[in-house]
Order: sequence, then C-alpha cells, then structure tokens
Amino acid sequence: MTKFKIVTNGELALGYRPDEVRRNLKELCKYDTATLAQVFSGFPFTFKAGLDETTAGRYKAALDRAGIVCEIDDDLPEIKIEMDSVDAFAVSHHPPVVHVEKMTCPKCGERQIKTETCAACGVLVEKFRQQQLAKQFTPPPDTEALPEEEEVESSGSKLRVLGWLLLVVFLAMVGFGLYRVFFA
Repeated sequence: MTKFKIVTNGELALGYRPDEVRRNLKELCKYDTATLAQVFSGFPFTFKAGLDETTAGRYKAALDRAGIVCEIDDDLPEIKIEMDSVDAFAVSHHPPVVHVEKMTCPKCGERQIKTETCAACGVLVEKFRQQQLAKQFTPPPDTEALPEEEEVESSGSKLRVLGWLLLVVFLAMVGFGLYRVFFA
C-alpha cells in the first residue's frame, strides 16, 4: 500500500499574509516558533508522513485553508548506505540527486516545475501575482466624485417626479374648472 507525505517549501497561497499564515499554522499544527521558522526557510518541510491517500487529502485541504501551498508526495523510505559494505568509488560517481522546485500557477492552478511562464496557460507568473496583489491593495475610489454623480442621477429623478406632480395638479385644476362650469 502506497504511503504519502505532505510537503511544502514555505510558499504562501495567493491572498494570504505571512503573519496570518504563521498564526493559522500555530493554531492548526501547534508549532512553536522554531518549527515555524523551518516551515518558511525555503527548504522542503514535511508536515506529516506515512499517510494513506484519503488522510493525506484531508491534511492538504486543512493546510490549504491555513494559507500555505503544499503538495502530496509519495512517502518513499530513506535509503541509508553503509560505507563499509559499498564501494566508495561507486557511490561517489552516481549522478547527484537534483531537487526540482515546483509551483502552482496562480491563474489556472496547474502544478508544475517552477518557471517564469505557466506551461498550461502561458501567463507570466510573477507579473500576474503582482497584479493580483495590486488589486487587493488598491485604495477606494475618490469619495468626493460619487456624490456628484449621484446628485446628477437623483436630480434627473427629481425633475421627472416634479413634472408628474405638475401634470396631476394641472389636470385637477382643469377638472375642478369643468365641474364648476357644468354643476355650479
């Protein structure tokens, strides 16, 4: 049976602030300050290992809600090599293990190798993130301009109401005049 682990490199989900995510992880995982420093060190950090697929999915969902980007990886056992039983020359000539940094596209959500451009949707990742952050922190529109626009709209409405009111008064006067002519 395949086991899984939940891993992160400390990347924050879009729209979350570092202090907010730290507070969420402290409450959710009961981490102390030193452990939180490891989570956000930029190096791979394993939240939990040895999980079945369903449990790993629940852990990931909870961490996603906390605001940290994480992924579910296969939990492969570590291989320890004893130098007494292995030829040191053979070990030193194996190609080095390369850790490939991954990312999630902020626009389409595609999980991929970290690049400047998303392979799925073609968006420039950093530029898109900056635009999203700019949208979050844009100042509210000038409040002075809104009442003027509302006044123009409301004055048009007032003129229409006034016109109808004058029409009703005029018809009432005509009706009263006709009443006096015929019934007086």
